Amino acid sequence: MKDRNLVDCIEEIFEEMKNNYQCFIVTNDEIQISKDRFKYSIQWDRLNSEKQLLNWVIHLIGKKWITKELLRAFIEIVNEYQDLKLQVNFYPLQNFFSSK
Repeated sequence: MKDRNLVDCIEEIFEEMKNNYQCFIVTNDEIQISKDRFKYSIQWDRLNSEKQLLNWVIHLIGKKWITKELLRAFIEIVNEYQDLKLQVNFYPLQNFFSSK
């Protein structure tokens, strides 16, 4: 196994984050997730509370194209845009995502 330094690891993490955030388009009306050939739009008025956001996260988990990284980015963007405070621990989902 090749030795890696901390700077290389951090650069990889930031590159992956940048790629995930590029999958989102935010307008005044909606947030759109674009991944490969899939596009999914959600109106902001359907994301007004932590409960609504969590319901959308649960819904999106059922999509074959979603990843935990995209879900994390989605939560962060919606939290920021809608001034929400939903926090999700993705560790219990580790097995769910690794089976896809």
